[in-house]
Amino acid sequence: MEITLAELWDRCWKGCFDCMESRIPSLENEKVAALWSKKLKKCQSCKVEYLESLKRYEIIDPLERWANYTRKCLLCMLDDMSHIAETGDLEATAIYKKLLSQCIECMFRGFDEITEIRT
Repeated sequence: MEITLAELWDRCWKGCFDCMESRIPSLENEKVAALWSKKLKKCQSCKVEYLESLKRYEIIDPLERWANYTRKCLLCMLDDMSHIAETGDLEATAIYKKLLSQCIECMFRGFDEITEIRT
């Protein structure tokens, strides 16, 4: 059964979102937990925006679209990490860095499927 790019993105996004959401209760640092919760709300709006863009830009290569939106997610998270780092809270920065590393790994799990759709 062939999967569309929108379905693949939805599945990848849901996996990342569920993973992020599951981490909130275990975050002992209040600053990171609050930021992570805020991030989830932003992720939901970005997902809607992405799915709308898929309808508008069907001619763009699926791998290029995946790379663009992965970059968008990563820049958003790196921006948050820089805000935490600016506070000088090394513990919060280290926690957020670990979360970000886990998210990056999760985001790249869909890469192989994207390249299969592309060919």
